[in-house]
Amino acid sequence: MKNSPKNIKKFNRGKQMRKKENGITLIALAITIIVLIILAGISITTLTGEKGIINQARTNSENAQKESIIEKIEADLLKEQTKTGDIPSKDKLKEIIQENEYNEGSLGEDSFVTKDGGYTINYDEIIGWENYTGINELEAGKYVNYIDKNGNTIKCIVLYDETYNETYGTNYGVQIISADVVDTVTLGYGDETVIGDNDYNRAINSYNKAIETLNNRAEEYLNRTYASSARCVGSVPDNKNSESSQYYTRNDSWFEEYQKVFKESDTNYVTDINQMEELNVKITSNEYWLASRNIIDTGNSNGFSIHHVDTTGILGNRDVLCSVAFVSNGTRSFNHSKGFRPVFTLNHNISITGGEGTEANPYTLSM
Repeated sequence: MKNSPKNIKKFNRGKQMRKKENGITLIALAITIIVLIILAGISITTLTGEKGIINQARTNSENAQKESIIEKIEADLLKEQTKTGDIPSKDKLKEIIQENEYNEGSLGEDSFVTKDGGYTINYDEIIGWENYTGINELEAGKYVNYIDKNGNTIKCIVLYDETYNETYGTNYGVQIISADVVDTVTLGYGDETVIGDNDYNRAINSYNKAIETLNNRAEEYLNRTYASSARCVGSVPDNKNSESSQYYTRNDSWFEEYQKVFKESDTNYVTDINQMEELNVKITSNEYWLASRNIIDTGNSNGFSIHHVDTTGILGNRDVLCSVAFVSNGTRSFNHSKGFRPVFTLNHNISITGGEGTEANPYTLSM
């Protein structure tokens, strides 16, 4: 009975089922192992990968430390602003970083490396300072846009800088000159004809007041937000109203009527002209006046004129406003129109907040 065909058949069926179950179990086990391996790989990557938990935690810690240094610097900047009332400059920012030893090594132009942690911090990441250049850092020959009192932009060139003042022991401050003429000024009176005494007196008055007239014209462009004073080029840089206290005299009897009538010539123009030649900014598209007098003595006549610069850069002095001649025993008066270049002395609290200082991209002035 035990080994009957029926029992053998059941036994074989059971054996086959066990084999099948065993096969399924092995497959399941293999799949389980594969899944575990994949999960293990994911877990390891999650922990140690570039964006893993461990690296992310390290990055967060470094960012927190870096941010802490930035916050300390910002607090120092706020203290400085509270003390002075002015927003600290980039130079002051660097000074604070060095004084408090936040940096390792020298400071870069745009960033620095921290002493703690060796982090690179860009200055732009720090709040509380203003990126500007003080006028004392301006260099002679650089271009600056100046806004006049009427809101017009005048392209100017730095004529005198602090380096000049230190080198020559002067106290001119930082002065800028218009890159080209900004207007035309007519000096003298008459139309090159012999005129009466009354008209001639007007011509004399124009000659004697020429420096005052030219400097007054400069005042018309003075914007006190940016500049403390204005003058005509060719005047004395630190004393624009300077002129000879003497009046012209000569021994000839025919000149008796005009003794001590015409103000004496001067050399006011020399300092400006020398500096403009040094900077190669003397020549412009038009002739222009210099606030300086010149007297031409030919022996038989005298001509009274105002210095100017022509379009080739040559110093001119023969365009007379008044003349007195022995030969003709007469007087003549003339008028001449020439360009005008103002010079401005910048305020100490002005800063440079934009531009490159080039002719194509001048510096921008700001409070």
